[in-house]
Amino acid sequence: MNLNLKDSKRRLIAILIIIVIAVGTSTGIYFVIRSNNPKIIKPLPNPFLLNNGTLVSNEQEWNERRTEIKELLLGIEYGHMPEHPEALNVSIIESEVLPSGSVLNVYNFSIIPETENPNQLINFTVWIFIPSGGGPFPALVKVSPDGTGSQEIINETITSRGYIFACYNHTELDPDTNGYDVEGPCQLAYPSYDWGSLAVWAWGAMRVADYLLAESWV
Repeated sequence: MNLNLKDSKRRLIAILIIIVIAVGTSTGIYFVIRSNNPKIIKPLPNPFLLNNGTLVSNEQEWNERRTEIKELLLGIEYGHMPEHPEALNVSIIESEVLPSGSVLNVYNFSIIPETENPNQLINFTVWIFIPSGGGPFPALVKVSPDGTGSQEIINETITSRGYIFACYNHTELDPDTNGYDVEGPCQLAYPSYDWGSLAVWAWGAMRVADYLLAESWV
């Protein structure tokens, strides 16, 4: 019984070695073939070629081409987003002075897409780290579902260099679902727009920027 068991183990090990050698050899051969015969990629489209087939020759035509490229990206990748909401209400949830001397304010941003329907709100949390001093300060805006935990190290570096660091919970605007689409509050509030998650999160960053630009310390 022991001899048969040992023979079985030897056969299994031999088979595994053969498989490893075969896979390694085939991978090496494939690499050599691809290196000697690289895949031919079709030429990229000319970015200066208008949709009507003419080449850009002046600034006005380039502005037209920029609009075409933008529409191509929005139509295929990001989707179209609405303009500014009709109202944005901001309230402080808490405020504290950090050991570094900077101030952390936690806000609730409440977006009202249409003033005629004030009960339809989009709420999300914003953490703003403000350097010590009087300002005004330049500002950085970043997505983050956890503004006081995972951002602790980075906010100290940014505020120590004289920058405001603002991060917001993007998952409250649209869930980060790793590959499958779920309609979030923004998409439900603006059903006529075809925007995806990246566009929603960018739109949220714009709302944070709207608030910051209205403050005297920015």
